[in-house]
Amino acid sequence: MTPVGVGEDAMVRNDEPAMQYLAAGMILLFGVTYLLAVVGQGLIAFHVVSISLQSVFRLLVRLLQLVGLSLIAYSLRLATGRRVPSR
Repeated sequence: MTPVGVGEDAMVRNDEPAMQYLAAGMILLFGVTYLLAVVGQGLIAFHVVSISLQSVFRLLVRLLQLVGLSLIAYSLRLATGRRVPSR
């Protein structure tokens, strides 16, 4: 097998819906939620927004974490439901 074939196999594998849901879930879970938490904390610390909005930022972070975990779980559900051809 040539390296080009390996790359083509990887591209086909990553085009599957399960991989796309996994990627979206990980981006939400590890990227967007931490960014929102840090930005929200910075806005509160520098008195740009009121401290009363801290609970709103916490709620948004928790909801995004839940959505991210749900997308990851759904991707695993999709991945286990498909047939993998044997080589």
